[in-house]
Amino acid sequence: MVESVEQQAKAALPTSRMWQPAPRPMLALITCGGAFDGKQRTYLDNVVVYAALAPERPPSSLAAARRG
Repeated sequence: MVESVEQQAKAALPTSRMWQPAPRPMLALITCGGAFDGKQRTYLDNVVVYAALAPERPPSSLAAARRG
């Protein structure tokens, strides 16, 4: 489940937040974002998506009926 999406300058990437201990499985997906610098051929920012494992849900009665 996605918890937040943030755009950060590459120099300000919050590595301490990405590597801190978490109470449950977490994911930090980092990709390029922001304005594109054509001279340096790179994006100026990073987009960071923070996600956590969704809580397990009991099977619905419909799904249980299909299995049974």
